[in-house]
Amino acid sequence: FGSVKGFAFQVVGRRLAFRVRNQLFQGIVRQDIAFFDSASTGDLTSRLAWDCNAMIAPVQGMLASTMANILQLVGALLFCFLTSWRLSMLAFTTIIPITYV
Repeated sequence: FGSVKGFAFQVVGRRLAFRVRNQLFQGIVRQDIAFFDSASTGDLTSRLAWDCNAMIAPVQGMLASTMANILQLVGALLFCFLTSWRLSMLAFTTIIPITYV
């Protein structure tokens, strides 16, 4: 299961990086000619290659932990209700108001 999860998050991260890179490239292409006179080719290439990856890495990590936590929560709720739905309803109606006080 871990390798499937890792592969899925890699695919999502790469697709997100691809979209960000394409949007950045479209933004660079739309600039005036004066912009290209002042900016070097290496600087623009570096922005396309490294800055997008630096921006995507934290998002990818946060997405992985968020999805894992959501799956764990759904699994725990399902297990609670399958074990004893009456006890689960009692626990949710008493514990949730206590946590907000």
